[in-house]
Amino acid sequence: MNGFLYALNGVSANALSALVQRYAGRWIYAEREAGILFDFYTPELAVQPSDYVAGRCFDARFELRWQQTGRGVFDVQRLTEAPQPTADFGEPAIYNTAETIVLLWGEQIAELNEQHWRYANNAREPVWIETRIPRELRYPVEVITPRVRLSALHYFEDGILRTTRWRSVGETA
Repeated sequence: MNGFLYALNGVSANALSALVQRYAGRWIYAEREAGILFDFYTPELAVQPSDYVAGRCFDARFELRWQQTGRGVFDVQRLTEAPQPTADFGEPAIYNTAETIVLLWGEQIAELNEQHWRYANNAREPVWIETRIPRELRYPVEVITPRVRLSALHYFEDGILRTTRWRSVGETA
């Protein structure tokens, strides 16, 4: 299967917000110095993508990602396996793809030893613990499992891994 990467450079903060609203997926992951946002994406979330130095909105159809390159300036990429030319993006780079699964950090708190300070019998609480990370981990999943899986696609060029597109969280799709 082929993967298509559409790119835009020098995108303003306002244009980035419009692109995220237009191409938002089911999940959003965004990074800034003060922390990480990893949640289900809804317009009511009221996220300003330009408040984050990097991020991605994604689902099984495509991923829209951004990276800050200057004050209020971003590079944006749209990755998909279905060629979808739009007025927003030019011609895509074409890659070979391969499916992969990534296990995210953490053990669900119901799986912890009774002596652990955060042990809980309530497996419905969406909290995972990783001793190397000094905070609770919360992932946007609908079904609580001992480990959280990230379904992704590697994009290869001439046998070299160039990037990885995220597709879903907590699902086995």
